[in-house]
Amino acid sequence: MERKDEEYLQWKQQRSYINTRWGQLYELEKEWGKEAIKYLMLTNAGGAVATLSFIGSSDEIRESLPPKLALLFFFIGLVSSGFMIAYAYETMSRLFNAWQKDVEAHDRKEFDYNTLISRDDERVTNGVIDRILGYTSLFSFIIGFMIGAIGLLCS
Repeated sequence: MERKDEEYLQWKQQRSYINTRWGQLYELEKEWGKEAIKYLMLTNAGGAVATLSFIGSSDEIRESLPPKLALLFFFIGLVSSGFMIAYAYETMSRLFNAWQKDVEAHDRKEFDYNTLISRDDERVTNGVIDRILGYTSLFSFIIGFMIGAIGLLCS
């Protein structure tokens, strides 16, 4: 009997560490995800504002292609960031609504706890769309910046 108590205590300690570490990593991912979104929105918006100011400074620049291309890429970056935020919101809202319905069904004893958890796990996405939108925004900023810098240096 003592051996089982010892094993249970060890399992409980391990589970506590696993849950603590899980929470730490989740919070880090969430925090840095928010920072990434803020960065992408800020840099692309700043690039767009700077380019618009630059374009408005003279008729010669207004006719030039590089500032227009740079502005296009900053705009693509802003739109990608906006879609990333909207997609994340819709995903979280869908998960929460489905979770609420499943918990209510579980409480009505329509299915057991393991089914509740497995249904929730099945709904979680792999995050590929979020990453594609985020990297599209980042690369759009980089391309817009490079076009703007090259256009400025070559004029």
